[in-house]
Amino acid sequence: MMDPLVMLTGPDGPFEIVTEEVRGVPLQVYKNRMGSMRDLIALAEARGDVDWVVQGGRRVTYAQHNAAVRVVARALVDRGVGRGDRVALLSANNPEWVVTFWACAAASAICVPLNAWWKAEELQFALEDSGAKVLICDERRWDVVKHLPEVLPALEQVYVIGSEAPGATALPFSELDGGADPGAGPEVERGNAPPAELSGGTQPAALLVVPLFHTTGCHATMVIQYAAGGKLVLMPPGRFEPEEAMQLIQDERVSNIGGVPTIMWRIIESPRLGEFDLSSVTRIGYGGAPSAPELVQRVADAFPNARAGLSTAYGLTESASVATANVGEDYITHPGSAGRAVPSIELRIADVSGDEVPPGAAGEIWLKGPTISSHGYWNRPDANAESFTGGWFHTGDVGKVDDDGYLYIVDRAKDMVIRAGENIYCVEIENVLYEHPEIIDAAVVGVPHRTLGEEVKAVVQLRPGSTVTVEDIKAFCAARLAAFKVPEYVELVDEPLPRNPAGKILKAALRGGETAFGVEESDSAL
Repeated sequence: MMDPLVMLTGPDGPFEIVTEEVRGVPLQVYKNRMGSMRDLIALAEARGDVDWVVQGGRRVTYAQHNAAVRVVARALVDRGVGRGDRVALLSANNPEWVVTFWACAAASAICVPLNAWWKAEELQFALEDSGAKVLICDERRWDVVKHLPEVLPALEQVYVIGSEAPGATALPFSELDGGADPGAGPEVERGNAPPAELSGGTQPAALLVVPLFHTTGCHATMVIQYAAGGKLVLMPPGRFEPEEAMQLIQDERVSNIGGVPTIMWRIIESPRLGEFDLSSVTRIGYGGAPSAPELVQRVADAFPNARAGLSTAYGLTESASVATANVGEDYITHPGSAGRAVPSIELRIADVSGDEVPPGAAGEIWLKGPTISSHGYWNRPDANAESFTGGWFHTGDVGKVDDDGYLYIVDRAKDMVIRAGENIYCVEIENVLYEHPEIIDAAVVGVPHRTLGEEVKAVVQLRPGSTVTVEDIKAFCAARLAAFKVPEYVELVDEPLPRNPAGKILKAALRGGETAFGVEESDSAL
């Protein structure tokens, strides 16, 4: 029997893949792909009164959403936003975030999602570096950034969701509650799509438990659900509570949940797990952080109807989320694998010279495909030169592929910690530590954590006679960094940190010799 994937993507298949040149590089692409994201908006026009975004007591239909998209897009265009202009978006998950994203697409502007957990200095850098012309934020974040328009001359307009705060104005998001003129805004052709093209007649519903400003929340969840005619169920703003998540799964008949392993651990370890009807869940997928094989079996036990839909994935922001996927029975039989390359993505394990290594040998993971950022890093020609070769993206992760094409992550070459799905660059924290007058030397590493994947650990050498404490150092970092970047563990040492002959700190020794991808039985991150 022919492989179903081959039938779908082969010649004359509904998702036929062909090789075409894109920006001078031959890539595998879908032959009958859409021309732009505006085509997805047109496709959704026929869904009318079908629920699209649900959060708390708010239920936004496709008709209400698309009407608001047109009105907000028109407002942006009328206020001078043109093709290619950057529109920064700084907000917690809410229907307005979703509308803004699609309004940018309708107006041919570039949406720049910002991390809503960042502090003022981090946000100032991002706004300045991106060249954002417009900032749209929620009221909570406005309190953090309201001084920035005065120091960022390129930032011409600021809009606050739900209010007209001093120094900012509002956009017409009230149309989400109905009343928008369906014809207002940039012209978008009307499609002819059923409400649930990919679900066999039953509308899929996804519970979003990660931020929309992450590629997992935006591209792998929100955009996919919009294209499929699904329902996007948003958690209430604030701290994730597993009982709230399970209540929403029961009430909204959620069929798809995912995010990062941390979320799944909290759900399956809730003492109230057995109180909710979770039988509607048929698909569970997560990635973004290392996960223990134990989690696979426990999730399968807690969600028996999702066994065939269990999946994990490997990807990066640079790959617009998923690059490899491990699904269903393959996930059960290969629990330690990140799966095989998804259609249109090419995978290579390369040695230091860029040559492909044989199966079973470890090397750097290289990716190539239409979802890889072909423009590279914004304003970073040096990083682009190091990270791209002939269309291949050097991920900085170390892995190996078996004879059947399954990818196994071994370690990370890039100096980065992934904590509960958040990318944390060690050098950023180290630079903050170096600002402390009592610190001579410092290094930041990721150490294994059972539910978070990794936790941040700083090893610090103090000046002789210093009385600085661990809590002092944490407080110093907390005043300058987002909370998730503050080291959970700080080790004070008197001796110089270990270095190789080239002067580079030997971080494996500070980590204790463990990689972040090992199975950790203890809750301790040390």
